[in-house]
Amino acid sequence: MDVAANGDVAYLEYNGYRQNAFRYRAGASELLTPGADAAAAFAPPVTDGINVVFATISFSPATLYRTLLLRPDGVEMELAGPKAQSPAFAAENGWVAYDLYDAAAVAQVWVRAPDGTTRQATRATAPAYRVALGPNGELAYESGGRRHVVVPPYTGAPVDIGAAHMRG
Repeated sequence: MDVAANGDVAYLEYNGYRQNAFRYRAGASELLTPGADAAAAFAPPVTDGINVVFATISFSPATLYRTLLLRPDGVEMELAGPKAQSPAFAAENGWVAYDLYDAAAVAQVWVRAPDGTTRQATRATAPAYRVALGPNGELAYESGGRRHVVVPPYTGAPVDIGAAHMRG
């Protein structure tokens, strides 16, 4: 479950055979995952009170993950399709960070800014994994056994801030 400062709650509900993602806002729950097709919620959704980010998984014809964004205007958009394997994501102050494989099949972190601009934030040679997303789009990530920080527009060199804790 994820709770935003404005009281929005993003959560999963298991109904016996599948998980569905919901958003609770202003006294009402809204189903985010489609109920009629084979897609089910894959990972707990997150919200910053502006956006809701969630992932679905379907198994036909193959295992496919999608990372989806529910924008403030109610429009749902796909952030990452078939290249989003084991999706991970964060939302903070209108910024959204999510994992997506690059053209060389290396896991990278991409960021969508509040204005809708999407950029590849990491360009690591080893898989990069998001650790934290700041309120102005600051991104802390781990790659190659080290932890780094990079800031928008993600064109500068990342700053090495020490050894990685969890991932290589």
